[in-house]
Amino acid sequence: MRNRFQKVFLMATLLLCSSYGVSQESKSTRKTVMAAKNTIKVSDFGKTYDFYDVIKDIEFVPLEMTDESIVGSVSKITLYKNFILVLDRQSKSIFFFDDKGKYIKKIARVGSGPGEYKEIRDFCVHPQTGMISAVTSSGKIITYSFDLKEFKEYNDIPYAVGIEQFNNGYYAITAIEKEANLYIFDTNMKIVHKGLANPFQYTSIIGKSFTKYGDTILCILPTYYNDTIYQVTPNSFRPWRVPDFEVHPDYSNPIKYMKDDPVLFRYYDCQDMQLCGALPYSETNQFVLYGMTYGGANISHVLYSKKNKTVKIFSFSSLQNKPFDRPLTYNGVPDNKGRIVSAMDANHILDCKITKDDPITSRIKELKKQLNEESNPVITFITYKE
Repeated sequence: MRNRFQKVFLMATLLLCSSYGVSQESKSTRKTVMAAKNTIKVSDFGKTYDFYDVIKDIEFVPLEMTDESIVGSVSKITLYKNFILVLDRQSKSIFFFDDKGKYIKKIARVGSGPGEYKEIRDFCVHPQTGMISAVTSSGKIITYSFDLKEFKEYNDIPYAVGIEQFNNGYYAITAIEKEANLYIFDTNMKIVHKGLANPFQYTSIIGKSFTKYGDTILCILPTYYNDTIYQVTPNSFRPWRVPDFEVHPDYSNPIKYMKDDPVLFRYYDCQDMQLCGALPYSETNQFVLYGMTYGGANISHVLYSKKNKTVKIFSFSSLQNKPFDRPLTYNGVPDNKGRIVSAMDANHILDCKITKDDPITSRIKELKKQLNEESNPVITFITYKE
């Protein structure tokens, strides 16, 4: 029965791709997609892990605080060359720091005039030119040159919530529209490709729609209950990673667990396990890390080793023998060294109690000497263990 369910899903996925003009996948491509599945079992939950079973190392970069660079909270981190760009929705600004944490400049143009906005939902940086593109709360997109001397506005576009950019200048956009949730725009913000509309959940908003794996843009739709990660190219998109949740034994009755949605096919009406859209998805050459819920409420993190093909499910607060007693805030993105870049509040570091002596805690002790209660957040570079 299990095989029968998998065949039904595979056929549905292929129909999905062909319905939106995506080129038919070759046999080798289909094998790649199906090989990207990793199985999550109920028995994976409830296991306890030592901190160093999951995390190999952490490096800390405190962000310099000046009168011009007070960061209230880190909503998104983006890396460009030797720069760290931080979106702070609290101050409605994008801050520029170098890789040592030194403040450089910021985008802070709240207002209703040209080049101004009421709020920034998401932003991206062109990997070659450094041009910054920001999605605003009104749905318009504003692009700024890296030196912030030039800008351009785009208003006549679908209501965007997430944005990422390809090397060729094309954009991947997630939007809240009945006709489509994923768009590809050219350099002039003209639609090249669109699809993956979810009429059941199109009003849900997830700002952190995209992540990058090398030169590949990966997408979690701006809708809940769709447990597929999509690979996006300038001309198409296709399923990339499909977590395989082994929860219900009665796979002979898929209608009971999978809503009859002819568009997405992966929308579950009654499911114990599903991707947690509020948390970003990260992938490196060594591992995959993403958030998921179990039982509809409990948020955990799935760490999947590509080398060992093993799964570890944990929450940061439940890790045993932590070198400090505070959880790591997970809002991370992968860097070019295979690390996950995240952020911690300075207060969390100051308040933590050192529980053991090791290389990480020695850095924390030194870090505490540099911080006070008013300090900016600290950027963390986390290396996970395979």
